[in-house]
Amino acid sequence: MNTQLPTLLLLLACSFLFFQNISASEKAEDVQVNHIYKLTKYIHWPDGAASGNFVIGVIGNTDALDAQSKDFLQNKTIDGQQVQVEVYESVADITNPHILFIAEGSSDLIDEIATQIAGKSILTIGNTTTEQSDKLAVQFIDVTNRVEIILNEEVLSTAKLTVEDNLKELTDQDLLKFKSPRATSAR
Repeated sequence: MNTQLPTLLLLLACSFLFFQNISASEKAEDVQVNHIYKLTKYIHWPDGAASGNFVIGVIGNTDALDAQSKDFLQNKTIDGQQVQVEVYESVADITNPHILFIAEGSSDLIDEIATQIAGKSILTIGNTTTEQSDKLAVQFIDVTNRVEIILNEEVLSTAKLTVEDNLKELTDQDLLKFKSPRATSAR
C-alpha cells in the first residue's frame, strides 16, 4: 500500500477547506469567518487559554461580521470552549481575545494594537496589504474568486501559538503561504 496516500488525501482535503471558490452569493467576509474557524483546528493556544469562552474579537468595520456570520460562530465550540464574539470600539477596549480580527479599513490601528497586545497569546488576523500587515499572524488576501491565506511564523511564535505540521505541509504544495523569520517575503 502506498504510504503517501493518506498524506496526499489530507493535503487535498485541507486545500479544499482553505481554497474554496467564492460564489456570487457568498460575501468575502463570510468566507473569511469560515476560514478563521477552520484555522483554529490547526493553531493551538497555550494551556492557560483553555478556560472560559473562546473569544473572537473584532475591531474596525463591524459590517465584516454580519448577523449571519455571528450566528455561524455563536453556535460553534473550539477545543470545547463556546465561541463568543466581542466587538471593540477602540484599541483600549481590547481585553484578551483568543483571536482578534482587524477589519478592512483599520490597518492604521495595527501598530497600536501590536503594542496593546504584546506578550499575549492572541491570533491577529486582517485583510490588509499595508506595511503593517507584517505584524499580523494571519493575512487574508482577496484574489479573483478565492481567498489567499498568509501565515506569519514570527508573529505566531511571538504570541506563543503553535501550528500543526500538517498545516505547514500545505505551504510545500503552494496551497498556503507561510512567512518565516528567515525570509522577508512569503514563499
